[in-house]
Amino acid sequence: MSAGEPTPDAYFDAVYANGDDPWHYRTRWFEARKRALLLAMLDRPRYRSAFEPGCANGEMTAALAPRCEALLAADRHSR
Repeated sequence: MSAGEPTPDAYFDAVYANGDDPWHYRTRWFEARKRALLLAMLDRPRYRSAFEPGCANGEMTAALAPRCEALLAADRHSR
């Protein structure tokens, strides 16, 4: 990081300052389409466990959860 560049924590604090969906995962049609395509590409209807790193606000997590017995989703930012 160069001088004056925000830390990752500061950057994501700023990004999420205006709400919990700064990338509009809930409202953009193409985001819903990406989730649907990802789910369609999975080769089984159910999984014993899954891990979703970088889950952001959890939109994909919510879509994936019904297909998993156990799902661990994590993100650097707590929102």
